[in-house]
Amino acid sequence: MTSPRLLLAAGTAAASLVAIGPVLANGGPAPSSAPLRVGTTGTSTLVVPSDAAMLSGTAWGGPAVASRIRLTIVRVSDGAKLFIGSLGSFHGLPVEAGTTLQVRIDRPAAYASLQAGTVLRFVA
Repeated sequence: MTSPRLLLAAGTAAASLVAIGPVLANGGPAPSSAPLRVGTTGTSTLVVPSDAAMLSGTAWGGPAVASRIRLTIVRVSDGAKLFIGSLGSFHGLPVEAGTTLQVRIDRPAAYASLQAGTVLRFVA
């Protein structure tokens, strides 16, 4: 019989390994064609590609944590806030080609070690 403590430790280690991967880049422009995996605090600038009509988001990780991580999307040209909400509530946003967007993630310090985020990608 396997010890419950051993199973808990193995599950915690596995969850830590799953979280390793690309995250939101601080300050620099992100490639527009590749999906952007976000979940840590930071800001990134995206330029909408010519063939994109929507910015979509797919949440991953714990829904309780994703509901507490704030996502803000701002159109840089006029400062308009296009989305303000949680990672868990973002599903899609219509966009226009060539538009520059600033994506900001604010994660409360109390949830820094918990795993949750979203994958943003442009779709036609």
